[in-house]
Order: sequence, then C-alpha cells, then structure tokens
Amino acid sequence: MLLKHGIIRSNFTSKGYAVMDGGHITYTGLNLDITSHTVCFWFKPATLTDFNQNLGYDWSNGFNMHSDAQGSIYAGNYLFGNEQNRLTPIDIPGNVLEVDLLNHQAFSFNGLTKEASWVKDGIAIASKIFTDGPTNPMASFRINTNVHGLIGEVMFFNTHKTPEQIAAIRSGSGDLSGLQLYWKLHEDFLDYSGNNYHPTYTDNIAFSPA
Repeated sequence: MLLKHGIIRSNFTSKGYAVMDGGHITYTGLNLDITSHTVCFWFKPATLTDFNQNLGYDWSNGFNMHSDAQGSIYAGNYLFGNEQNRLTPIDIPGNVLEVDLLNHQAFSFNGLTKEASWVKDGIAIASKIFTDGPTNPMASFRINTNVHGLIGEVMFFNTHKTPEQIAAIRSGSGDLSGLQLYWKLHEDFLDYSGNNYHPTYTDNIAFSPA
C-alpha cells in the first residue's frame, strides 16, 4: 500500500517509519513499574474507524489506546470498567488523529496526582484526574494489527513527562530519563533504549523513508 508522506514537521529527525497495514509489533516479558508513565510516538494514520489504531497493552493492566472514527481517542488504564481511569472522546476533542497528517502524539500519567494528559505536537489538549493508576507492572507492549498508517519513534517512559518535556523530546533535545523502550522503526525492529526489548513482528510490515 502506497502512503503519501503528507505534512512532515521540520524538527522531526526520523529517517523512516514502519508502514502498518495489518501487521503487529509486540514485546512480551516486560515487568515495568508504570506507577507514572509516558508514551510518545509519531503517527500518520491511513484510515480512521471505531476501535482501530490500538497501541499499548490492555485495559486492565497498563497503558492502552485506540481511536474512533472521528479521530478522537480512548487512552489510559481502564480498570474494571471505570471510565474515570481513561481519557475518552468526552475529554479529548475529535481530530486528535487526522488521516494522512503526521503528528507527534503523547500520553502522560502522573502517579502522584493521578492526572492524565494527552499532548499533541508538544501542546496539552486534554487532561483528567483518574480515580486510580495502574496496579500491576506492565507485562507487554504492542502496536496492534488494527494500526494502519506510518508510525515511528515509539518511546515508553516509566516517568511522568510534562508537556514542555514532551515538546523537547519531539524536537530531539529532550530529557530521556526513565526511557524503558524505544522503537525507532526507521529501518529495523530494534529497541534503542538499551534494555534489549527487541520485539517480534509479522513479515508484512514495510519501511517508508522520511
């Protein structure tokens, strides 16, 4: 599937992206304390439908997200059906994700204050106080088969990052303390965090140059 590059921000230094169209990228065997955590990634969706663009672990034991057809998202730690533990389209406006547009997206959770934030292109666009945080270590991380589009520079931190810190990470000059997993996805499936969380993947994933 040929995907146009669309708008590429001038301070994005990626050398390429993984082209997701039905494949998955997964690491199992994690044991991450995610009392506080931050997830960052560059993403250009090719399509938007309900319950696609799924990234993370699961709704009961760590960070997870998926989109709806309007480009809004559900994101957080969905404990026991409690909507107070995830951001939803009620909290986040539509068009967070936009077809054929490349943006830097991030979710950050502060374990002390229970505040969750969604940050797009370095700007906080939504926040919410959760009733609970993750109760167990996160055991796996995945880019699921229903992710369709270009994705790169996927980072997972076990620390809370402010919008200002996320903006600096976006520009390539940020504080990377707490970095646990870093999949560049430029032209390989390696983990660049130093923790050797090299994922498994399906053979139908291609790479697209920047």
